This record gives sequence, structure tokens and C-alpha cells, in this order.
Amino acid sequence: MFQSILTILLLFLLTFFHLRGLYWNIIDYQLNNSARKKMRKGQTFKEWFLYSRYRAEIPRILVCLYFVVIIVNVIFFLLDLLFFYLNYDDYMLFELMIIFDLGVMVILDIAFYGRKNGKVYYKIERWIKKRRKK
Repeated sequence: MFQSILTILLLFLLTFFHLRGLYWNIIDYQLNNSARKKMRKGQTFKEWFLYSRYRAEIPRILVCLYFVVIIVNVIFFLLDLLFFYLNYDDYMLFELMIIFDLGVMVILDIAFYGRKNGKVYYKIERWIKKRRKK
């Protein structure tokens, strides 16, 4: 049981940083170095965690996905802790969590898959248009 709690926590961290990596690539695609540095300067933890400074660069559906992943993972983690203390079998919950997190990562990897000169990268321009200065 303790292993499932630890696995859910590690899988959440993997999914969390996977999404953050994708979003950083989107921000990198949308902004030049100077604008990125100016926006990041003085950024608080709340702004970093909630992406409040980059809402114009990241599509709304992906921001919603970020919050859904966080909320679902927290709920599953708390349920797993509850089942651990009540000595219930949590294999179904554990399997659902694995399917959810790996499903999100695989779908995003397939959607943004790109390959150039033998290197695999996120092909952001497939789904997101570059902002033009006004």
C-alpha cells in the first residue's frame, strides 16, 4: 500500500513536470528571450505555479488541463491515503491514476510530436500560431 502512495506521488511529479516542460516550450515559441526574461523577473511562486503571467501565450484548454491534472492527482492521492489508513484495497484507484497520468502524457506527446535531423522535439507550431506584435 505504501508503494502505491509513493508511486502515485512520483507519477504526479512526472506528469506535473512533463506539462511544465511543454508549457515552457510554448512560451519559448511565443516570446523572444528579452520578453521572456522581463516577464520572469520578479515572478512569485503563485505566478509560477498558476501561470498567471503567461495566460496570453498558453492556450486556455492547456491551462485548464494543467489544473485538472493537479486537482485529479490531489484527489487520488488523498483517497489513496484514506484507503491506506482504512486498510482497503486500492488497486483499482491505483490503476485509474496510472491510466489517467500516462494517458495525458501520451496524448500530448503524440499531439506535439516532431522530428527533425534525427532529434525528437515538441512541434508547437502544429497547434499554436505565433503571436504577432501589434
